[in-house]
Amino acid sequence: MLTSIDKEPEHLAAARKAFAEAKIPSTRARFITGRATEVLPRMNEAAYDIVLVDADPENVIEYVEHGLRLARTGGLVLVPRILGGGKVADPVQRDDVTKAYRSLIQETQQSPAVLASLSNTGEGLLQLVSIAASD
Repeated sequence: MLTSIDKEPEHLAAARKAFAEAKIPSTRARFITGRATEVLPRMNEAAYDIVLVDADPENVIEYVEHGLRLARTGGLVLVPRILGGGKVADPVQRDDVTKAYRSLIQETQQSPAVLASLSNTGEGLLQLVSIAASD
C-alpha cells in the first residue's frame, strides 16, 4: 500500500486521478491531506518498506527521523535532491537548509542504526537502510 501525505488537496486529487487512470485499485493507496509534521508522528512504527522524504527541506532531519521510525528493519528511507543543486559540496554555502543536508549526510554515515549510501548523480539521492530499530 502507498501512503501519500500532502498539505495541498489538489496534489492529492491529481494523484488519485493518476492512480485511477492507471487502474490501480483505490484500496492500494491512502491519501492524507495534512502537514507532514502533524501526520507523521501519528503513523504506525515499522509499517513501511519504503519511505520517500520529499517535502519541505527545512524539516528534512525531522522527516528522516520519522521515516526511520516508520520503516521496517531492512526498509529504505530515500531522500532525493540531498545535494541541493551542488550547494552541499560548496563550503561557502551556509544557509540553514544546506547545513541541515550536510548534517543529515554526516550523521547517517556515522549511525549504527542505518546503512547509508549517497548517490551524487543529478541532485543526489541519500539511501538509508534501517538495520536496527530506531528509538
